[in-house]
Parts: sequence; structure tokens; C-alpha cells
Amino acid sequence: MKKTFLIGSLFGLFIMLFLAAVVSATLIFSDVGIDNSNPKVNENVIFSANWSSNATLDSYIFSWNNTGSWVNDSAVNFGSNWTNITKTVTALHKPTIGWTIYAKDSDDVWNNTGIKTFTVTNTAPTISSGTITVDSHESFDTVTVSASDTDSDSLTYSVVSGDISLATCSMSGNILTATRVNDTKTGATTCTVTVDDGTVTASDVFTINVNRKSMLEIDDLDVYVDDEKDSGLNDGETIDDKAIPGSTVRFDFVIKNLFDSDDEDIDIEDVFINVKIKNIDDDGDDDLEEETKEFDIDADDDESKSLEFEIPMDVKQDDYTIEIVVEGEEKGSNIIHKIEWELILEVEKEKHDMDLKIAEFDQSTLSCDRETTFSVKLVNFGRSDEDELILTIQNTALGINIKEEDIEIDEGDDWSKSYTITVDDDVAPGTYKVVTKMYYDSSDYYDKEFELNAYGSTNLIIKKCVVTTPVEEEEEEEEEEVIIVEPTEGEEGEGGEAPTGGEVTREISFQDTSLYLVLLVATVVILGLILLVMFFKLLSK
Repeated sequence: MKKTFLIGSLFGLFIMLFLAAVVSATLIFSDVGIDNSNPKVNENVIFSANWSSNATLDSYIFSWNNTGSWVNDSAVNFGSNWTNITKTVTALHKPTIGWTIYAKDSDDVWNNTGIKTFTVTNTAPTISSGTITVDSHESFDTVTVSASDTDSDSLTYSVVSGDISLATCSMSGNILTATRVNDTKTGATTCTVTVDDGTVTASDVFTINVNRKSMLEIDDLDVYVDDEKDSGLNDGETIDDKAIPGSTVRFDFVIKNLFDSDDEDIDIEDVFINVKIKNIDDDGDDDLEEETKEFDIDADDDESKSLEFEIPMDVKQDDYTIEIVVEGEEKGSNIIHKIEWELILEVEKEKHDMDLKIAEFDQSTLSCDRETTFSVKLVNFGRSDEDELILTIQNTALGINIKEEDIEIDEGDDWSKSYTITVDDDVAPGTYKVVTKMYYDSSDYYDKEFELNAYGSTNLIIKKCVVTTPVEEEEEEEEEEVIIVEPTEGEEGEGGEAPTGGEVTREISFQDTSLYLVLLVATVVILGLILLVMFFKLLSK
């Protein structure tokens, strides 16, 4: 009996210990869920669960298949009994997203919430309205409809026209086209565009402005490239002849007023033609532009105008867009009539094309000072960079023999240098030719038959050095009367010697002159007359 009781006691103790162990190892969860049951793409979702254990809660791991594959986060230590994990949904709409939370306690007992699921809700597409203006120079215009879908769904477009007596609308993909219906009508209408992602749609209204057809017309356009003519060009065409640096390009227009002189008889005033060759300068960001003066065109009449350009020497080889605008105002209204065309001009360049732009003396005439400066400038108009150029400046008689080697000039760039020239004093006066030559490399330099591309001849004139000495002014001497004295026979002068014949000079007084004698006689006569008059007056009394 005792033996049976002992065995029963031991068995009961074992059962109690086992149950105690099971209870201590229990890790359980509750309140599992998410705060947003219908999330959309890019929205946040909080995943929650409440945990309890007879031991200490240790850590948890969140796992889901938002990307299409299951991904486990790194383990996070429990801060409380709750696990609250915030995630951003990036999966497209409609797929079912699975998720679960794994947890363990300090006894290394694991448990998980099991796989829970939710479905991503579709997001409607968005569309932005816009405006289309069908200008007078065109029959239609287009605009790209701006629409988007957060879910990256494939979008389809449809359109409903408004006033079809003014314009009709059509869609091609996301391109909306508005086409003028009546060439003589101006006004505004609308088109409603709808975008569909396959589940939901969105719509918006586009404004369509329509101007009446332009009654200006380019009746004829001929383009001359130098002396070559390309006749009857039309919008979008390429000019037949290619230009080169320095070419002259002339545009000859015939502009017509399409109004009928019998019916409407409307003149078009203040007409001008603007031609712009785009991005053709040496930096490639400036235009060549010319514009006519304003002129008027009577109904059913035309006017001829020309514009001319010179292609820059440092232009790059390329195809250049020519923008042509003809614009005028309908007489008696503010309606603008306009034409817009584009042509293509091809510019071609030689591979090697150097030009001696400057070869000159700062003083080309020398005399006593025989020093001057000679300046040179080379420009590379070719399409190739040069790095082996040779330059020579020579005149044997003047002792000038300059040679520059391995000159580097990139396409469109230039190179300049100045040299001090001193001419020896023993060089004779005259005109001397100083010759400047340029060669592409040493093989050209030694090739006697090489045809020079850059050549210059500059005259230097040497004149005789003349030194002048200033002349002092002589003092004015008192005038002397020269008397020729003829010596008489036997006359002796002082000292017992007779004077010899020749010129003898002596000073004479005024009283010795004939003038004095004339004045004296005149005075006596005048006094005599006065006395005579007085005598007759006394007798008359």
C-alpha cells in the first residue's frame, strides 16, 4: 500500500512540474491588426499586436511581401507589450499583401501572429487642364495632356469637342489636337479630355482659342547663296546650295494680300518680314537677324522685299535653322495676320582654311628713327584644329628674317603676335616689301610647289634722314646812303694822298636831303600867299 502511494505521489509531482514548465514557457498574442484596412500606394500602415509571456519579452521581427517577395526586418527589442510597426505601401493596387510578426521571450520561446493580409486600393489618375491657340498662320495646334497615375496604371485618353463650327478636337495618345473649321471665323470653344486607368477616370476642360486664317501669304521665295539661286522655296525645305564662311545669303520675298479687292477689299498694314538664322555666331548661342521696314499691301496685291546676310567667317560647319516671320495688321481692326516658316541652311567648311587677317606696321614710314612694330594675326576658319603652323616674315635688304614654328590655333580661334623691327642706318632710302607667309606644317614649308593659303606683302618706306639747323635773325641796320665819289685830278686828301675811285659811304643829315629843300620852298610859298591875301583885304577897307 505504501509502495503504491509513493509511486502515485512521484507521478503527481512529475505532472505538476511538467505543467509548471509548460505554463512558464507560454508566449501569447492578441489584438492583431492594422490601422488602415484599405491603404493606397504610398500611404502608411501601422501593424500592431499585444504580447504576453510568463518570462520576459525579448524581441520581435516584422515580415511582409510588399515588394513581391517576403522580407524580414531586423530584430527589435520589446519596449512594451505592444509591437507597432509603421510601413509605407509601395505595391501597386489590387495585389494582396501578406504580413506577420515573430516574437520571442527570454526563455527563447518563439511565437508568431500567423499570416495576415490586406489589399491595396486603386488610386484614381489625375489630369491638368490647358489652353490651345490656333493662330492665324496655322490650321491646327497641339498640346501634350498632362496626366499621371500613382499606381503606374496604363492610361487611355478620349476627348469630346465643344463648338464644332469653330474647331474640332482629337486625341493621339496623350496629344490633343485642335483644328480650325472655319477660316474666316474667330472665337473660343472647349474640349473635354478624359483619362482612364482601367478602373476609374478623371476629366478636365481645355480652352480652345481660334483665330481666322491669315490673309498674308508668301507667294514666292527665292534664296541666293552667293551667285547660286534656289527658286520657289516652301516651309520646311532645305536650301539647295551650301554656304561657306563669308558667303552672302539673300532672301527675295513676294508677299501677297489674299483679301479679294472686289468683295472684302481689306488692306493689310504695317507688314514686316523678319528673318533669323539661329545660333550661327562663333559661340553658337547668338542669332543673325534682319528685318524689313514696315509696309502696306492693298487687297489682292503683293509686295517684293529682300533681306541679306553675310555668314560669319568663324562660323562652325553645321545645319542652321532659319526662322521667317511675316506679320501685319488688318486695316480697321486689331486682327493680326501672320506667317511662320522655317528653312535649313547648310554651312560647309574646308578642313584647312587659315587666313592672314593682319600683317601691318604701326609706322610704315621711317626716317631718322628707324624702329617700328610689325603685327600679325592668323585666324583658323577651317574645321580642323591646327598645331604645326609655320609663319615667316622676311626682307633680306632690311635684315628681317623671322620664323615661328609649331603655332597652335583651334577651329574658330585666332593667334596674334607683334615684333619689334629695327632698320640699320646704312639701309638706303626706298620702298621695301616685307613678305609674310604661312605654312600648315614643315612639309608644306619645304615644298616649293605648295600654294600658300595665307600670304601678305606689306610696304615699309625708308626716307633720308634730314637734320635742319635753325637760322638766327640778323639785326636790322640803319639805312645808309651810298655815294659814289669820283676823285678829281690833283686832289689830295688829308695826309697828302689823293683818294682812290670807288664807293665811299658817309652819313648825311635831313637838311642835306632834297626833301628838306622841297618842304622849305613850299613853306615860303604858303607864307607869301597868306601875306598877299592880307594885303588885298587892307586895300578893300
